[in-house]
Amino acid sequence: MGKIAILIFTALVFSGCKKTNENDNCTALKNAAAAGNVQQANEAITAYINILPSADYTEINIKKLTETIASGCGITSGVDCFNCILTLPSQTEIAISFTAAGNTVRKTIDITYTAATNKMKFGNMHD
Repeated sequence: MGKIAILIFTALVFSGCKKTNENDNCTALKNAAAAGNVQQANEAITAYINILPSADYTEINIKKLTETIASGCGITSGVDCFNCILTLPSQTEIAISFTAAGNTVRKTIDITYTAATNKMKFGNMHD
């Protein structure tokens, strides 16, 4: 009986931690976007990428990233264009928007990838 209680408690603690981390990512991303802090946005987007089942640079995973950002966070997020910025390596643009202090904050996040591994990574944040 004691082992079952420990297992249940452990499951509750770890499931609660994931939600807290997602909320922390949300707060960090909102703060970064509102302040125009690219480094903080990089950290928040990287954290979102790291909780995805796969970080492979695919259209499906980019959509999962935008869904994860938008879930329960108060941020609207969507893919503006997949693999459409013709740089080396190419980039995808996702749009985020939310309301802060009565104003609508809109930013574009560039997602690129590491050529050797095809893993998503933050590229930049801009208006």
